[in-house]
Amino acid sequence: VLWAAMLRHRQPLTTAQVIDSTVLDQSAVTGVSAAGRYVQALRGQGLLVEQGKDGQAVRYQAVVPETWPESDQRAATDWLDSQPPPAPSGNIPPVPETVHEALQQTDKVLPGSAVVLWAAMLRHRQPLTIAQVIDSTVLDQSAVTSTSAAGLYVKALRRQGLLDEQGKDGQAVRYQAVVPPTWPASERRAATDWLDRQPPPVPSGNIPPVPAAVREALQQTPGVAAGSAVVLWAAMLRHRQPLTIAEVIDSTVLDQSAVTSTSAANLYVKALRGQGLLVEQGKEGQAMRYQAVVPPTWPESDRQAATDWLDRQPPPAPVNIPPVPAALQQTPNVLPGSAVVLWAAMLRHRQPLTIAQVIDSTVLDQSAVTGVSAAGRYVQALRGLGLLVEQGKDGKAMRYQAVVPPGWSPPDQQAATDWLDSQPPPAPSTPPVPAAVHEALQQTPNVLPGSAVVLWAAMLRHRQPLTIAEVIDSTVLDQSAVTGVSAAKLYVKVLRGLGLLVERGRDGQAVRYQAVVPPTWSESERQAATDWLDRQPPPAPVNIPPVPETVHEALQQTDSVVPGNAVVLWAAMLRHRQPLTTTQVIDSTVLDQSAV
Repeated sequence: VLWAAMLRHRQPLTTAQVIDSTVLDQSAVTGVSAAGRYVQALRGQGLLVEQGKDGQAVRYQAVVPETWPESDQRAATDWLDSQPPPAPSGNIPPVPETVHEALQQTDKVLPGSAVVLWAAMLRHRQPLTIAQVIDSTVLDQSAVTSTSAAGLYVKALRRQGLLDEQGKDGQAVRYQAVVPPTWPASERRAATDWLDRQPPPVPSGNIPPVPAAVREALQQTPGVAAGSAVVLWAAMLRHRQPLTIAEVIDSTVLDQSAVTSTSAANLYVKALRGQGLLVEQGKEGQAMRYQAVVPPTWPESDRQAATDWLDRQPPPAPVNIPPVPAALQQTPNVLPGSAVVLWAAMLRHRQPLTIAQVIDSTVLDQSAVTGVSAAGRYVQALRGLGLLVEQGKDGKAMRYQAVVPPGWSPPDQQAATDWLDSQPPPAPSTPPVPAAVHEALQQTPNVLPGSAVVLWAAMLRHRQPLTIAEVIDSTVLDQSAVTGVSAAKLYVKVLRGLGLLVERGRDGQAVRYQAVVPPTWSESERQAATDWLDRQPPPAPVNIPPVPETVHEALQQTDSVVPGNAVVLWAAMLRHRQPLTTTQVIDSTVLDQSAV
């Protein structure tokens, strides 16, 4: 792969350029020491020849060796002739070789990353501080991401005349990217022409413009990333309503992912208040509410720019939950948004659920509450507000039904009922299972009821009896709930005990199990499961050739070998049609297979 990339490049390269993604488009060899080893190995085979030096560094040209047989030479030359010229590996202007050489001699600086940074700062067209260089809301670049690295790269670029100082932003020096006047006229023209073709930079996040003094102040605030603070303020501006700290980090209320914990939200809100970007707007219970504003103390032009940005923003899209009174916000250890999302999911489900079913993704489609203890807290909070009512027990476990509380005002009741009427019924991914079966699975050590039902459903869909080895063989059965031999044995034993699997003879020494709808279930329960199965399409076949049973059996007897993976590997090697070494078998550039 490396030799092919260097052939396509058509120009001699130093070892440093070989691993520089802005020069050579290849990812097979990425470290300096590895590149040195590979270059020497290719040289030893006559695939690279020396072509002079670039400063102190030898340059290597990829070639088709003249010692190869004529037919082999012709085949490689024809391949090369079919390759398009290499596209520039990054949107960067041309840079004189002397600059590349000087950057290569600079300790801890990758020349390609330095050029990418300079190109991004050129496109930006405005002077930037070190902090702004690594602030993704200001400059669109990912080559240099830490303050210390940015300082090092800025210093290296300044030394080459690629950056000029342009005064200060508070205490911080601002740097303007330039095309050096000392470059030859042709090289200056090439870089200038490149810059003229670049569109003006798009803001790197949907945020309003912010005065430099505000950014500088945020940058000086310990524990606060200026870009994240501006992203949070922008999200609160778009929201247009005052918010508590809890609502700031509640994804059902505010669409932002810059600040996600209570402690961080407190820190950022305090920093934004200090800059006049948030103002207090009374309390909601014990919690202060904060309104994002454009500060009246900003210069008129800055205020106008931020106001124009806000006027262009659409109103925030509502989360798919019914309207709810505000009482939930007063419950300790409960995020109001998550509680409402859980209640909404249980309302849509339309059936009573146990705590275990609430967090079982095969039963209830929700990801707001995922642990048993958390589910218990949230269920109790929702019960206290009349949003859930008890509906008897499933074995020892209480079942809870989501309701619209009768104590709500008629308009609130109507709004929630109208929302529920607009929701489609949930599509089951597994057949319905009697409560007694779920209860029995819940009482079984080391078995997750949802995983057991998913496995049974997959075996039902398969419609053929399977051995334990086939149950966990992805080329035979499409399921990922149970993946190890010991786990499969445990789950199969449990499902057999509940009548969900029956033995169907043997495959060699291995028992085969057929998934069934138990005849002991009530007629309505059997009908519901059978109807579900009738709606399932037949399983899609894996792209492998048929293999005699005796071969499968022999592979099953082979220690540490999964038969399906062995067949997948054989099928891939058959498709390849050429002999392969063991090394080539696992080389993704040679053989398309991921089984081994």
